[in-house]
Amino acid sequence: MSEYGTYAQAEKYLGEDFIPPECLGRHFNKSFAKNFQYSQEQLAHLADTVPHVSMLIWAQENQHILAPGPISDLCLLDVSKLESDLFIGPADHSGWWEDETFPQSDCVNKGEWLLARKADVPNSRSKRWDEQSELIAASEYVPNVAEVAYGMLVYYKVKGIRLFPDHYVNTSSVDTRGFQVKIGCFGQHGISVPFLFTAGRRASNIGICSARTLR
Repeated sequence: MSEYGTYAQAEKYLGEDFIPPECLGRHFNKSFAKNFQYSQEQLAHLADTVPHVSMLIWAQENQHILAPGPISDLCLLDVSKLESDLFIGPADHSGWWEDETFPQSDCVNKGEWLLARKADVPNSRSKRWDEQSELIAASEYVPNVAEVAYGMLVYYKVKGIRLFPDHYVNTSSVDTRGFQVKIGCFGQHGISVPFLFTAGRRASNIGICSARTLR
C-alpha cells in the first residue's frame, strides 16, 4: 500500500480546501505567475507526494488547506510582492518589518505541500506563547510567517476567502525584540503583520497557527 495519496483523494476529502498546482498561475498577475510555472519534475514530485488518505481525512476533520509551495523558496518580502495591495501595517508602523531579519530569512519551501490549519488552534486565544505552544500536537508544527502569509494569499486568490479575518496568530518567526511575529486581521484593507508589544501577555484576539508535519 502506498504511503501517499492522489489528487482525486485530495479533491474528495478536502474539496475547496485542496489547491492543485496547475491552477495557481492563472490567479496572479502575469508578472508574478512565473512563481507558479512548475517544471515537469516539480509537478511529478507534487503528484507523487500528496498526503496519505488517512492524513487527508484528518485534515478535513481539523479544517486544513492543502496547497503547493511556489517554484522557488519565497520569504515574506517575496510573498508580499506577489500582491502588494493585500499587505498592510498599522498606520504608525506600516512596513516596520521590512527592516527586520525574519522577512528575508524565514521562507515557504519550494515545490512541497503545505498542510495548514485555516483558523487558529482551538482554545489558543487569551494565552501566552508558552501556553499556546503546549497545544501543538507532536504531529504538527508552528509555521513561520512566510508560510502563513503564503497560505493566506494563495487561498484568497484562488477561493476568494480571507483567513484570520478578525484576529491574529502567533508564528514561529521571531523579531529583533525577541517577540513572536504575528499575522492576520485579513480584512478589507489587507493582511497585517503588526508591531505589537505582547510578550508574556494574553490577548483575546491572538491565537496560534499550526501546520501538519508531512515528513
